Amino acid sequence: MTRPELDESETGYRSGTATLTTRRFLRAMSFHYPEALAAVRDDSGAYHIREDGSPAYSQRFQDAAGFYEGLASVRGARGYVHIRPDATLAHDRRFRWLGNFQGGHCVALGPNGFHHVRSDGADSYPQRYSYVGDFRYGVAVARSGARAFHIRTDGTLLHGRRFVDAEPFHKGAAVVCDEDGYFHVDRRGDALHTHRFARAEPFYNGYALCLTHAGEWVRLRASGAFSPIRHGCEALGASDVRAALGRGVRVALLVRHAERHEIDPSDPSWGDHVLVTDRGVAQATRLGTRLAGPWSTGLYASTVERCVQTAYAVGAGLGLTDPRVSRNDELACRTYFDASRDHEPLMRRDYHELLTRYLGDGVAPGMRRIDEGSDALLARIHADMDSADLTVHVSHDLACAVLADHLGLKGATPDDWCDYLEGVCILRSAEQITYHRFRGLEDHE
Repeated sequence: MTRPELDESETGYRSGTATLTTRRFLRAMSFHYPEALAAVRDDSGAYHIREDGSPAYSQRFQDAAGFYEGLASVRGARGYVHIRPDATLAHDRRFRWLGNFQGGHCVALGPNGFHHVRSDGADSYPQRYSYVGDFRYGVAVARSGARAFHIRTDGTLLHGRRFVDAEPFHKGAAVVCDEDGYFHVDRRGDALHTHRFARAEPFYNGYALCLTHAGEWVRLRASGAFSPIRHGCEALGASDVRAALGRGVRVALLVRHAERHEIDPSDPSWGDHVLVTDRGVAQATRLGTRLAGPWSTGLYASTVERCVQTAYAVGAGLGLTDPRVSRNDELACRTYFDASRDHEPLMRRDYHELLTRYLGDGVAPGMRRIDEGSDALLARIHADMDSADLTVHVSHDLACAVLADHLGLKGATPDDWCDYLEGVCILRSAEQITYHRFRGLEDHE
């Protein structure tokens, strides 16, 4: 059955195009199912109606809420109580306030504080708190004084941790706050990561939206790795870069090397000695030509020779008679690897499987946490940007794909991983820094 909602004119309820009732009320709430009753108020008081607008019973109350798990909270002269759909009392206890039933328990406020009650009106536990919320997955937030914590349905503590603020559990994790900010804990009360945020949301499908104390929105993974949510995510080409440079904006490009020869999977050096093709040299030279202008330039490359080749070809296209290329290990993806080297056998077995896992979880065997590696790479690039108006950093598909994903510019997949001369463009002016996806090849290339 389609559940009706109050129509826009507030003259009654509609289900699809059929009007259920056109009666007018001072207040009307949504219909709740399976009872098919809605709480309303008119001059006679508060009560529940059927879908045709007729009263479900003759009694009137001072206030009435919707039905949850077969019972509704109503307020009479003696206080709040629960009723059944026919208005018979579920119990004879009265409270200062009652919430709605969730999982067989309802929040109640009595003379000594907040607690939960069962459907027969009996206390769920003997404790009293300054506040309690609804139970979710058998756990509720409670407060005693200025501290918040989590309790089970019998009132006992889920864990021994107390916080400045706490939210209900969602899929095994809860948002809490200490003196330094918001973070996430597991059911033991242990922190899932070391970060503290100005705001934090629960995890949904592996990510939580958080606001840093610096005012930056980020997407947080359960592993603790997070990606900043940036502005200016549209893809740029060489002409866009030239236009930015013409406006006095400083530009850095992190790009994958140009087209290379095939790598032999059995090569113990993982293809370190594989060079770019003649077509790759031409690609890189054309990119340099399209970037050429009256601005200072700096060329940087991974220590792997095909990246150095690419950088020299870009320099030739820029019109540099004797291009100087600075080689550095950080552009050879070193910022993303830890000292264990556990990534190497996994990469040989299934490169894309490992990298897809790394992008999804933010962590992988032999790899630094994705945000730590990306921050280190960005720090290197930003330092190099101080040396020239345009800096070109030639690296590998891993670094370019991971950084683009980390910045929210592109979600890399095995079918759309990272093309030659594709990567990240950084525009830096006195007012702002923006990050963009960069396409170094033209469509016909």
